[in-house]
This record gives sequence, structure tokens and C-alpha cells, in this order.
Amino acid sequence: MKTKGLISISHEIALKRDPPNWRGALYNKILVPLDKSSEAEDVLPMAQELLNPEGEGILLHVIPRCKSRESNNDPGSIQSREQVRRNKTMGYLLCARSYLVETMGRWRCEVVVADSVAEGIASFAMREGVDIVAMYTHDRKGIAKLIRKSIAEKVQKSGPVEVRVLRPRELVSR
Repeated sequence: MKTKGLISISHEIALKRDPPNWRGALYNKILVPLDKSSEAEDVLPMAQELLNPEGEGILLHVIPRCKSRESNNDPGSIQSREQVRRNKTMGYLLCARSYLVETMGRWRCEVVVADSVAEGIASFAMREGVDIVAMYTHDRKGIAKLIRKSIAEKVQKSGPVEVRVLRPRELVSR
């Protein structure tokens, strides 16, 4: 019974949440984590609106660390596979960056390897001293949410960096 109460309270809070105001104060350093989905890339125009003209935007993709069993326990093989994955991902980020309207600030691409995607985003944000993380959430519901936890929620809970999350219904309204 307590679990049902907690779920319904959480659900009510999510329904009453106001959509983020993407206009307003400009930020000097913005981090935009991308997951290779077109929805995540749709955050880019909004992030550009938030970036100070002299500011810096960072496109980030976090690669989960290779498991040793995937590479026959050979450390060289693991490093080699991670390097190939980093290179492919950097190509993706450079392509995503090319679609930015380069009128606001400078943009750079970063790829990091971490045990957890959410921890990788939060650690990178704190290390780089970003002002805000602007990211997309797939906003899964029900069993899908139980199976695949929200990375955006984990990043929001992980540290002192402000996180603005764009949900699917907000993309539709734009």
C-alpha cells in the first residue's frame, strides 16, 4: 500500500510540474548530453537560446565502460574497443555540432567513458564548472520506467549543477 501511495504522489507531482522556461537568463557554460537520438538533438536550439554570445556550449556523449567479459579479459582489447567507440561517437557529435546555428558562443564536443551514464554526465558537469545542463528525457512510464531508469532524474539528483529537462510533450508543443 505504501508503494502505491508513493507512486501516485510522484505521479501527481510530475503532472503538476510547470514546463521549463527556456528563455530568460543567459549562461556562460552549457552542457548538452546527447544519446544519439533525434529527440535529444532537438534540445540544441533551446540550448543555443540560453547561451551567452561569448559563452561555451559542450556536446557530450557518455560511453558505458566495456565489461571485461566482452573482450576476453584482455586489457589491451578493452582499451582498443573503447577507443573505436570514442572515435565513432566523436564523429556523431561533430555531425550534430555542424547543424548548430553558430551565432551564439563556441561549441565543442566531448566523449567520456564512465561506469554510469548519469554519473558520467554529473561528474563532467562539475569538473567543467558548467552553469547548466540542458537535456532531453524519454519520459518513460510504467514498466518501461522500472526497467530503464531516467538518466535525467539521476543527473538532477546528483549534484549542485542546474539541470533543465525537455520532455517529449514539450517537443511536440514546439
